[in-house]
Amino acid sequence: MSRLPTVSAPLIKEIANTAFAKEPQQSETFTDLDIRPMARSVLASLGSASQDYSSQAFEEISWRDSMGTGAAQIAAATGHPQVLPKIEKTMDELLASYPSNDALPYPALIRMRELSWALYLGGEDAKNHTTPIKNMMRRKIIFAASPTFIADVSPSELCGMLAKIEGPEALRPFDYCAKTKAGTSTQ
Repeated sequence: MSRLPTVSAPLIKEIANTAFAKEPQQSETFTDLDIRPMARSVLASLGSASQDYSSQAFEEISWRDSMGTGAAQIAAATGHPQVLPKIEKTMDELLASYPSNDALPYPALIRMRELSWALYLGGEDAKNHTTPIKNMMRRKIIFAASPTFIADVSPSELCGMLAKIEGPEALRPFDYCAKTKAGTSTQ
């Protein structure tokens, strides 16, 4: 993971003001792009330098959007003492919001990937909280390449995250991870 160079306290405060603004903060470059989730990623990348925002971020953790998953990343990167169980619970809530036998929509995979990254940022103990990632990896994702091509695929995007958190041996139950790593399949 890359880190930004040392950032001054006033700059961190400005980033946090954007990250925790109540109203969307529009990009100056891209129309209708709310930059608050990106500001949250920047705060998370600053690690302990963002410590002053750890509790606020912890309170805003959610699976429903990138604001909530960005909050999880900040809380984890700043070492909030209760963050790993909360991230695991949030992942469980995400999975429970869909029928257990149904394929999940692609946005659910995006949210799980963001929460998995937050878990990874939580450090060594994260490996004790990966059950929801593995549960999602046993399910399928609805992939729509076009209006006429829709398929249920394995969530191979999570292979790398699980390996980062637990090590490559954690991928053994998921055959598709080996195929994905070789670049031969996404199913």
